[in-house]
Amino acid sequence: MLEIKPFTENDYQTIADLENSVFTDEFFTEEGFREDDKLTPAHIQKGRFVVWQDGVAVGFAQFSQDAWQFHPKRFRFWVVVRPDFQRQGIGQKLWDTLLEAVKLHNPIGLAANTREDKFGLEFLKKRGLLEKMRTWENRIDLSAFDPSPYAALKTQLEQQGIELFSVAQLQAMHTDFAMQYYQLNLVTGRDVPRAYPATDRSFEEWEGFNLKSPKALFDGTF
Repeated sequence: MLEIKPFTENDYQTIADLENSVFTDEFFTEEGFREDDKLTPAHIQKGRFVVWQDGVAVGFAQFSQDAWQFHPKRFRFWVVVRPDFQRQGIGQKLWDTLLEAVKLHNPIGLAANTREDKFGLEFLKKRGLLEKMRTWENRIDLSAFDPSPYAALKTQLEQQGIELFSVAQLQAMHTDFAMQYYQLNLVTGRDVPRAYPATDRSFEEWEGFNLKSPKALFDGTF
């Protein structure tokens, strides 16, 4: 029997497992989801649901507002269904659940992200969504990467007066580094192409995501 239930504190590992079943080239954890929820500003409205079939979690969905492109009446949907349960109407049931739940907030617009290699475009187009923007992700296989052609690049940049530092190095060099880094993010963030205008975050919110999060990689951010 298929049951759609509101998300509970006990479901974090469940939704991480569901994400990993679909996006096998990525890695999701219970701790990561908990941390993201902890860092979500209090004014952001959201709802999450898990669908079960005979006691087995087969999908989940959520609606939320986008803190980085905030509008009080605009929401973002996300639907994930385990591969062996896809194309059986479960995604539609989750979508309908989100539509019903978000009515409480009187939305003026809905958005959704997807990957074109996971049936997502087809799913969203059938539900009336139009493509607003597209992004590309580049990845390097470090085990096969040959850095030798770039060996002289650092010296060439330094000859132009350009120096590269990691966040860890800059923290040690400047007592006011955190505020400088924040101000830099505000300026550059406004210039990043987005579907909707960027929202400036408070220093405390930004610091939580970029400096205090367990996912912050100071030696790998330059």
